[in-house]
Amino acid sequence: MPRGNASAPLLEALTLLKKQAKGSPEAIRSLRALKNSLSRELESGSTKQQPGLFDLHTVLSEWEGMFSYVPGRVEGLPSIIRLVESLRKPSSKKDMDLYQHPEWKALVDLRGPVDEVCEAECGKCSSRYYLMIMSGFLEMTGFVSYPSGDTVLRSIHDDSPLPKPESGTPYKNGCPECGGKSPRVVRSISPYQYFATRKFRVL
Repeated sequence: MPRGNASAPLLEALTLLKKQAKGSPEAIRSLRALKNSLSRELESGSTKQQPGLFDLHTVLSEWEGMFSYVPGRVEGLPSIIRLVESLRKPSSKKDMDLYQHPEWKALVDLRGPVDEVCEAECGKCSSRYYLMIMSGFLEMTGFVSYPSGDTVLRSIHDDSPLPKPESGTPYKNGCPECGGKSPRVVRSISPYQYFATRKFRVL
């Protein structure tokens, strides 16, 4: 049996994801509702003894970013489905930790190691530019070329010269016009959406 009391929501998520894959818009609305319900349960602490639900919430958070815009990154949906299928396996038969699963790597290949992309306005010259938000555990910084938005991601401990972009300005961290680093965040963009039309490279 699946772990803990996570069986029902895991099955519900899997059923809805397969319906979405067949083109059901109602499935997308129901998946958002399921993810929001899990978020409330996590906030209340009621899922602490149910790791299957925590992992499901993590996967559905990725799904939410993937389909935060229309049409979304439909090429990533099969990986989401296979991750949920993996979560439904008994603990003793699970392939591996969620973050070590090949399908998780497939998600990272779509969005990079980026949790959030912020469009920012420079506090000095009011120019618009992008900030790459990543987990502090990664100890990485994002550098963006304009106007393409292509990005390189580098360790904070690496001070070697950055590569030259294929086109556009040299890669910058901060305002590309004046170098300012006191931004006002204008909006948040899913990295799935941002990198749907832009390239990233991890150095």
